[in-house]
Amino acid sequence: MITKDLVVLSRFLAEVDGVCFDSLEGRIGFQKMVYLLQAAGIDLGYRFDWDVYGPYSRGLASNSVEYEAERERIDEIAERARLTEPARIACAKVKKAIEKPEAASRLTRTGWMELMCSLHFISEALKIDLSDTDSLASELTKRKPFFADHKREMEAAFKALREIVAA
Repeated sequence: MITKDLVVLSRFLAEVDGVCFDSLEGRIGFQKMVYLLQAAGIDLGYRFDWDVYGPYSRGLASNSVEYEAERERIDEIAERARLTEPARIACAKVKKAIEKPEAASRLTRTGWMELMCSLHFISEALKIDLSDTDSLASELTKRKPFFADHKREMEAAFKALREIVAA
């Protein structure tokens, strides 16, 4: 069933980068894009919890099944929707942030988004300011030890996150 929420979701995803569901990597990327849109101030109404790949929304996963089933029709309707200027700015910030910088060349694009989202989620959940990079890096590596040798990538992720959440 086509709902307003799915049309709005489609419009924002199209503005940022579209979406791909044909692989695990694509589904993870979808979750991360929506998480970053919300971090940028666009309230799409999804609640995220911690999961294997960082922030994960069961509600979003459920909606993604509905979206994929009616994607062509939903996207067609969404094309006619207009974004406000603040929403357009937020989308541009997210689109820029998910373009993996050279500093993150050892990560896949989805791995890069997972890193950013995980750091942001921990920051929000534990009330640690994004400027406290040492504490956030420590908390991240407790949960995801494989990021321990990605200091350069974390520095780039902190920079990208500060740009996304800046008012």
